[in-house]
Amino acid sequence: MKPLALLSFLLLLTLGSGFRSTNIEVSDAQTITQAHAPYLSTDHQGNLVMNWVQGEKEEEGMVAFSISKDGGQTFGQTITIPATKGASDAHGEGAPKVAFKKDGTIFVLFRVDEPTDENFYTGDVYAVISTDGGKTWTNRKPILKSNGRSRGFFDVKALADGEIGVVWLEGKATTDTVSVGSSLKFARTNKQNQFTKETIISESVCQCCKTKLYTDQSKGIHVIFRKIFDDGSRDIAHAFSADNGQHFSAARNINPDKWKINGCPHVGPDMTATAKGLHFVWFTMGGKGGIHTTSSADNGRTFSAASTISGPKASHPQLTGLPDGTLAVVWDESVEKEGKPMKKIGLQTITSTGKKETIYLPEQTHVVHPVVTSTGDHTLFMAYTQKDELGKKIVYQQVAIK
Repeated sequence: MKPLALLSFLLLLTLGSGFRSTNIEVSDAQTITQAHAPYLSTDHQGNLVMNWVQGEKEEEGMVAFSISKDGGQTFGQTITIPATKGASDAHGEGAPKVAFKKDGTIFVLFRVDEPTDENFYTGDVYAVISTDGGKTWTNRKPILKSNGRSRGFFDVKALADGEIGVVWLEGKATTDTVSVGSSLKFARTNKQNQFTKETIISESVCQCCKTKLYTDQSKGIHVIFRKIFDDGSRDIAHAFSADNGQHFSAARNINPDKWKINGCPHVGPDMTATAKGLHFVWFTMGGKGGIHTTSSADNGRTFSAASTISGPKASHPQLTGLPDGTLAVVWDESVEKEGKPMKKIGLQTITSTGKKETIYLPEQTHVVHPVVTSTGDHTLFMAYTQKDELGKKIVYQQVAIK
């Protein structure tokens, strides 16, 4: 395997052998040292892009990314961006993200913690831009005027018209942030690469759970997030825009979990789509605790009965769909090893007929926040952060599904 062209202090390692079950085969693990918070996307030509935070200390961390033209088997040059120094992953739910406009312009969005005496958790989301394939970058600028309020837990995607859309959580000017929550906002780029047309999607949104922005085959824009409903429940909501983000539907609860917690659990939802419609995955401790899935065949107007796929010790689920309609869910799950708490990675596949298979990757050390994407008719690529006595590293692997 061709190694990543990393900075001099990076080292590409191989961790033992792969893993195989009845229908799932996981390749040997590769790692990127002194790195964490992986995120997966595609460039304007459909190639796999992996980005991460390079460096052990958050105040020194910089965003780096690399592109694979063969579904993750090999990666090209790693581009590290000094203008992103101080990039934060916000409890693992707010990883930096790379997005490509249709014309190849690259946007890198990242949060920087900027605590004040009045608000320890405040910060801002910044963007740097490259119009020459990553050779040069602009200075970083806030995506919009912050007004001194906390902002983060964002997502970014290329839109159907070739521009970039972003959603984020913005804190309110109140000390009662636990019950009031944050505002969920949307903005899009223009031809001058500026974010404009700020729209409020929903108020009273859980402050520290990641959001998800998704564009479907019909050019619709979907957003899911953890909302604080009128009865105090922190359940998952879905909103939809049919006019490229100018207006969004009222937020609808995808399942009445009735999870009431006086704080933010730092566990956001994910979604994807197949020929059968929209699919959602999330964690809750309302009712039967654990990771759940549901789907919608009518663009989010109604939802199927929720299905439970894990116990209450699992968290941080991520979802992707394969061309044949199979869904793949990954998550991290708390376990105990030799009397010490740790986490391991779970993977479940769900065929279009509902058949499920679940595997757990062989235990190494503490592993968290997996991400996954489809790279072919029967293949996946996944990555996650591993923590051990040597620090943090990113582990990535290919998955073949029969």
